[in-house]
Formats: sequence, C-alpha cells, structure tokens
Amino acid sequence: MRYSDSSGHCIDGLSTVICAMVIGGAVSVAVDAFVTTQIQHKDYSWQRAGIAFTAGAVGGLVGAAAIVPMATAAGASIGAAVGALTIVPASAVQTITTVATLVTGSAASAYSNVVISEYRRIAVGALIDGENISPDWVASDLNNHAPIDAAWGTTSYIVGSGVSNAINSNFLPPSNSSQTFITGVVHGTGIAASNTDLHDFIYQRKMKMMDQ
Repeated sequence: MRYSDSSGHCIDGLSTVICAMVIGGAVSVAVDAFVTTQIQHKDYSWQRAGIAFTAGAVGGLVGAAAIVPMATAAGASIGAAVGALTIVPASAVQTITTVATLVTGSAASAYSNVVISEYRRIAVGALIDGENISPDWVASDLNNHAPIDAAWGTTSYIVGSGVSNAINSNFLPPSNSSQTFITGVVHGTGIAASNTDLHDFIYQRKMKMMDQ
C-alpha cells in the first residue's frame, strides 16, 4: 500500500502554506547554522537565526502560495491554447505544457530568490555586521550576487520539481490534495536553503582565487 492517508493536516488550503513556511524557516536556519559554523567558522547567534528563519519562511510562503500555482496555471493555459490547434498532437501538447510550467516556475523562483537573498544580506549587514546600508551598497551587492542567487533559485525549482513528482507519482494517489502540499514545501525549502551564506562563501572563494 503506497498511498498515504489523505485526511491528515498540513495539506488543505491555509494550513499548507503555514506548514511550508514553518518547514522552510527550519530548513533555512539549519543550513545557515551549518554553513556559518562549520564552513565559515563563525559564531551563530539567535539574531542571525531569526533572520534566516524569516527568509526561509518567506521562501516557503512564496514557493507554496505563489510560484507553484502560478507556474501550473501558466503551463495549463499555454497547453490549452496550443491544444486548441487541431494540428498539434496530444503528446506534443503535454510536452509544451510541462516545459511552459518549468520555464515559468524557474523564472519566478530565480527572481524571488534574488529578492529574498538580498533581504537576508541587508538584514545581516545592518543588524550583525554593522554595515552602512545605502542605495549604492545594495546596488553593488546585487551586482555581485544576483546572478548566483538567480541560479540557485532556478536550480531549487528544477530539483524540487523532480523530487515532488517522484513523491507524488510513487506515494500519492492521483489528484490527492497532498500533492499540492508536497510540491509547495519542496520548492519552498529549496528556496530557503539556497538563500543562506553558502553562495556568499562560494563567491568569496571565487574572488580570492581571482586575486591570486
């Protein structure tokens, strides 16, 4: 018996979003704490954990409540429009729908991760590192980090799609409401994990290698 009970909590409407936010926040704190203490060898504070949790919770919210529904709707709309053309075979329509969903979700995830990651760096800079946050500081920071933030966001959506599809197809019955929850949580936690200091650490290492 592979299918889970569909009557549980965390999979209906508002509770789906709340669960995705809590899980996203927890994942963000766990990854951020590991990177900060084990890779960067810095002390970890409750203040930093609060910033990471907020960023992760927003990632979970965006993933579950916005990106997944938007990408699904966009893919379905494009697929329906293409399907209205009688010359297009059904298999091609399905492929176009899948690709449109993936492209829309990846683009939205990339953009959202740039915004969420920038919030985290501004918060850490202002509240912990004592940075003087100015428009020029933000512009320079975005110029340095936006490409890799976008890449992390895109990757989190693509990986999340594969993971959630595997879970849905192997463990949940068709049209089960748990599918929306699983997909939202996976994408949300992917964004949450990708906005930690890990890519900052990679960027710093890259800069040091270029200076050598």
